[in-house]
Amino acid sequence: MPKWRKATWGLVIWSGLCALWLVSGLANVSQITTSNEYEAAGAAIGTGIGVTLIFMVWFFGFVVGSLIWLMSRPKR
Repeated sequence: MPKWRKATWGLVIWSGLCALWLVSGLANVSQITTSNEYEAAGAAIGTGIGVTLIFMVWFFGFVVGSLIWLMSRPKR
């Protein structure tokens, strides 16, 4: 195991969880079975909006975590 700081581990875990969340959100679009093309288009649009929101949550959380990581660097 690498000897990283706690903030580094926090960023790695945060990114991993958000990646898992994105993959599971994208996997749901393949399960949509409908005979109506408008319903399928609406489901695809909803999935796109959901994935965009998940990405934004990941990005802003990563920015805040990165700032914490930068401010907690040890002086050497």
